[in-house]
Amino acid sequence: DFFFYPTLIHDRTDVELLKVGRARGIPSVAFPASWDTLTSKGFFLVPPDYLLVWGNQSVRHAVEYHGFSPDRVFATGAPHLDVYGPESPTQPRDAFLSRRGIDPTKRVILFAGTTISYWEDEPLQLRALSEAVASGELKDCVIWYRPHPRRAYRDVEPLRDLPGVYVDDQVIRQKTTGAASYSTRPEDLLHYRSLMDASEGLITAFSTMIIEAALLGKPSLVVGFGRSDGSHARLIEHSKYEHSDELVNKTPGVTLCRSLDELKQGVQRIFAGEFAPLAGAIRDRAGQIANNLDGRAKERIVETLERLAASREPGQ
Repeated sequence: DFFFYPTLIHDRTDVELLKVGRARGIPSVAFPASWDTLTSKGFFLVPPDYLLVWGNQSVRHAVEYHGFSPDRVFATGAPHLDVYGPESPTQPRDAFLSRRGIDPTKRVILFAGTTISYWEDEPLQLRALSEAVASGELKDCVIWYRPHPRRAYRDVEPLRDLPGVYVDDQVIRQKTTGAASYSTRPEDLLHYRSLMDASEGLITAFSTMIIEAALLGKPSLVVGFGRSDGSHARLIEHSKYEHSDELVNKTPGVTLCRSLDELKQGVQRIFAGEFAPLAGAIRDRAGQIANNLDGRAKERIVETLERLAASREPGQ
């Protein structure tokens, strides 16, 4: 009845399957893999008949940039982000931290790693933050480092001994056992939620985890500076991409930091509670990007597919 597929748009397998489906009169329903897929991955060589997308922002992108009719695009939310809904089970913060040997009285800042192109800077940035914690410039806090899933363990392992830095245990377990780093097992997704609950804010260079933090009303500090030659220009250039610009400049509580001093000041502002009054506005903006505030994306996906199937005329 339907061909339903997640897509990165540029995958040639998608194109061939869409051709076959179209030749046989089978309607296609695509689900772009991320919130930025429609602005950063090119155009559909063979457009699907319908699109399911993360949120209303992506609906606009589908209509304006890809020529879809608005009645063929549905903002369902992303199923793996349902874990940030209000009914998702979470671990108590004290228990979550204590189980990992972290004093629950410590303030926690999550440092979400980015992809390989900026890798030379991440260890330098983490070392600079580690020095700030060790010197007392950033007091009574832990920098929780979650490497990007593509990061090799040999690159991550040396960072485990940095004072004031905790390397995410789930990532270490995945890397050392050969488990999938893109796991969507319920227990692995709940780890993300518990980690985000335990953190007061996020540091990253343009990670999707900005949206995850925002779904819980938490602020993000975006790294827009380099610690090695040439990286500064690449990071700032990334901030000008349309999807990054919309996220960084139109989301309350998201701050682009152009220097290490600005980054450390941002952490201190988070600890001082300066972003707390923005929590509601941050969540509202996250809901526009990812329709997951209620934790019901999986239900909406199924309901939408059933509705589309029911709307087909007999014989189609």
